[in-house]
Amino acid sequence: ITLTGTTFVPAFDSALSEIDQDTVLLEGKAFEFTYSAESSATEDSLRYVAANTLPSGATLNSETGVFSWTPVSFGEYSIKVYAEAFVGDTSYVSATDEATIIVTAAPTFTASLGDTSFVAPDTLEFTYEAESAQGQSITSFSIDSSYGGKAEIDASTGEFSFYADSIADQGVYTIAVTVTDNNGYTATDSVTITVEMAIEFGDVGASAGVTGLD
Repeated sequence: ITLTGTTFVPAFDSALSEIDQDTVLLEGKAFEFTYSAESSATEDSLRYVAANTLPSGATLNSETGVFSWTPVSFGEYSIKVYAEAFVGDTSYVSATDEATIIVTAAPTFTASLGDTSFVAPDTLEFTYEAESAQGQSITSFSIDSSYGGKAEIDASTGEFSFYADSIADQGVYTIAVTVTDNNGYTATDSVTITVEMAIEFGDVGASAGVTGLD
């Protein structure tokens, strides 16, 4: 019997190498991807096979094509997978899909303000600094503050300023500064800033009932 136009050799319609550029993963963060292939063979005869040794802790489900991994070490890893279909005792093998996974780390702060206080009216200034993992780059700093627009940070340089000029500004404020790298990975540093007001001599006299000397 001749089967005209039948293709038993599997062809991937979903493969890790099809993701734009190299796949960049964050150390310690779970990753999952599903390989998918088509063949004229029956679906239950299709298997997914690693063509090289998978990284430590990585798994490939031979039936579903699900690749799962939580990387624990920085580095660059090669993932090679092929699909195999069986027709009777004959196996048909797809071309091997080859992908590169780069495992990196989130950026880290190298200079952080820490909890602090200052006396108003004044402006508190500090420059945040951060570094990215090897091969990555810092793209921006941002701020989430309970203090509104008087707390600002330069997105490019990390220069932070906090301005207080009235008695209404007294209090304790939470400032969260986030640094982002070129992969979109972030680190956030939260601090508390206590604002106190300077007491003028005249204010002390008035509060004590002192109005002057005869």
